[in-house]
Amino acid sequence: MESSQTENLTDTKQDDDARQSKQEDEEARIEEYKRLMDQKIALRRNNQNPERP
Repeated sequence: MESSQTENLTDTKQDDDARQSKQEDEEARIEEYKRLMDQKIALRRNNQNPERP
């Protein structure tokens, strides 16, 4: 009985770790997307208003 409780706790911890990892991956993906969008916006602004010598 005790070993099944220990296994359940281990499984729960692994599930929590996997869920946390997925959440961190999603947050990292969103941050990367925001960074890329900022770069694209800056490039477009530069192209619309080029500095002339």
